[in-house]
Amino acid sequence: MTQAEKIYTLETACFSDPWSITAVENQLNSENSVWLITEENNVPCGYALGSIVCGEAELYRIAVSPDFRRKGLGEAILSDFIEKCRQLDGEKIFLEVRSRNIPAISLYKKAGFEEISVRKGYYGDDDAVIFAKILN
Repeated sequence: MTQAEKIYTLETACFSDPWSITAVENQLNSENSVWLITEENNVPCGYALGSIVCGEAELYRIAVSPDFRRKGLGEAILSDFIEKCRQLDGEKIFLEVRSRNIPAISLYKKAGFEEISVRKGYYGDDDAVIFAKILN
């Protein structure tokens, strides 16, 4: 199974609006791509996928398989993504999340992200909350 296939498997297990396998492959092959995948016994458990351009990173997707949730894996993946961005000379990371996704918002706040904006009705039935974190 390729890395793209592993991420796509997690996409379909975790999101009601999963990215296509082609979209995942395109992102992984982008020169600005920042990503990581965590596995246990060759089973994909979680991943983070984003990009970095001119010191500004964006986290597009982060997910943990339902079988591996509530074990701190999301926090570890986010921490590793942040560190990877630092190593690539990232100065700031942005992300957006549905306003009703309280577990994700809690995770981001715990990791030091701050709410900077809200896009009303962005998801149709929900707002998008924009977060940013300055990397030191």
